Amino acid sequence: MRYAAPDNLAYVVADEFDPDDENVYLMLVPDGHPSILNGTGAFIFLAAVAGDDLIAATAAAAGVPADEVAADVTAFVDDLVQRGYLVPRPDPAP
Repeated sequence: MRYAAPDNLAYVVADEFDPDDENVYLMLVPDGHPSILNGTGAFIFLAAVAGDDLIAATAAAAGVPADEVAADVTAFVDDLVQRGYLVPRPDPAP
């Protein structure tokens, strides 16, 4: 499954402003609470909004087989969806 950022999510990729800051700052607008994703969480979120295959991308970045990260990536993405930071989007037609 692929994901996208919902229309009511504002986020900033900090390294666009400060190369030493690899965090992603996000908030549901207009009345959400600010959140910070760092490290692998930031990587997965950015891969999701880019439309990447999250398990494959995370496994490749970590240098491990996909089955070693699949459960953790899935659980993290499910949490992001539950919090409203990602929404499922349809897979492209074959």
